[in-house]
Amino acid sequence: MKIAVVGGGIFGVTTAIRLANNHDVDLYEKNSDILESASGINQYRLHRGKQLYQH
Repeated sequence: MKIAVVGGGIFGVTTAIRLANNHDVDLYEKNSDILESASGINQYRLHRGKQLYQH
């Protein structure tokens, strides 16, 4: 089966890798490299449970 994964963040890359074992997978990312946007920015963030954001 041919599958297109849109987005090269951590979830898109992980999904593409897992599906590639049994399917023909193409990964599409708007940036020149994967993990460049939100996943790249947040990769060194220390998560300490619940976080509250105020707007």
